[in-house]
Amino acid sequence: MVKYKTSSEALRKSKRNLGSLVREYMTFLDNARTPTMAVKAAQAMLESNGFVKYDESRHLPYRVYFIDRNSVNIAAVVTDGNEDKGLNIAGAHVDFCTLTNKVVSAVEKSDGVYLDTRPYGGFYPHQWMDRPLTIIGETLAQNGDKRELVQWRIPGNIPEATIHNPDNLREKNPVYKEAFKLENLDVFTGYKSLRSFLSAVNRRSSNKSVKITIDDFNSGFTHFYVTPSEKTMKLGNYIVGYGYDDRSCLFAALKALTMIKDPKYTCIALGVAREEIGSSSVGS
Repeated sequence: MVKYKTSSEALRKSKRNLGSLVREYMTFLDNARTPTMAVKAAQAMLESNGFVKYDESRHLPYRVYFIDRNSVNIAAVVTDGNEDKGLNIAGAHVDFCTLTNKVVSAVEKSDGVYLDTRPYGGFYPHQWMDRPLTIIGETLAQNGDKRELVQWRIPGNIPEATIHNPDNLREKNPVYKEAFKLENLDVFTGYKSLRSFLSAVNRRSSNKSVKITIDDFNSGFTHFYVTPSEKTMKLGNYIVGYGYDDRSCLFAALKALTMIKDPKYTCIALGVAREEIGSSSVGS
């Protein structure tokens, strides 16, 4: 127990510690926009606190973490080497309510290229209308006789119907007649043609030596998530950020695990995908 000379000194110390924790959490939220990004953010937090990645060839160390081959599930362990005494397990999930792609997602319309999406998990459509969005995706692009993983991100928007359009147009357009219908939540990319859209995706990709084609994009080899573009912010005593209710459990479980110095039991923190939809299929 730390003793302070005065109560005001203790209060200042407490506020500094809380401020540091808040900043760390806000950064974590911004770095964990997709399941894969959440696992990477968790990995960074663990490694900065002395955890090492599990290696089957070595003895199980004191602080270790495991990541599955698809990088969408993570488990971290603090152990005293005597696992038969019992386990303390904290479970969390790395996925979240969002929009994701259909198999054939890139569609060229009269006003430009749209990405055809579907809801992932519980979803309130009105929260996504007419706001800056970022599409974060991964594509297994054909490169010779093999496919290579290419990561990319582009801006987007789900246009909201303007009140100034004439009555006859509103009556004909399904967006007006069935406001917020999930089938109408296609993301506008701003590009006039599929060619210009793919050119932008390749310019913004992680691997410039591999070019994504429309066949790569619209044949089941592409997976993306739609996320708000705004960064997490502090609003008075509140934190406002995307995925707060889902990512808070993951951050808290990992933070608690990193603070354990002398465990009485083996402690495990789990971060798993597909909680939102209850599927056992492979994430990406």
